[in-house]
Amino acid sequence: MPNIVTVPTVEAGGKMGEADFFSASTTGTSLEIDFSNGYFQRITLGHSISTLTFANSPSANQGKSVVIQFVQDGSGSRTVAFSSASVKFDSGIDPTLSTGANDIDMIAIDSINDGSATTLFGYVLALDLQ
Repeated sequence: MPNIVTVPTVEAGGKMGEADFFSASTTGTSLEIDFSNGYFQRITLGHSISTLTFANSPSANQGKSVVIQFVQDGSGSRTVAFSSASVKFDSGIDPTLSTGANDIDMIAIDSINDGSATTLFGYVLALDLQ
């Protein structure tokens, strides 16, 4: 008999990944990713981001995740300073996003609160999608 995996219900009442979509464009050098905006977020980069923050992180002994699709605007050459938010990536190396006009990169972030502190873990899903 096959194993059956139940997809968990999320705060908005749907299942994880269902109808959780948020899209915005940057208007300056600071960017706040709000976990309450949904699981999938598309951010069009109109500026390089030197200050990255996260809002509505999980409560004690909980976790939240977000997949961020970073889209370069028509000019390209925009960067994101993940280290400004203390996101931990594999081997301690922040990813370098692709910089061509209209390039797309996908990054996942897990926010884990162990009861005493919240830690952000980052994962590169795809770079330079065209």
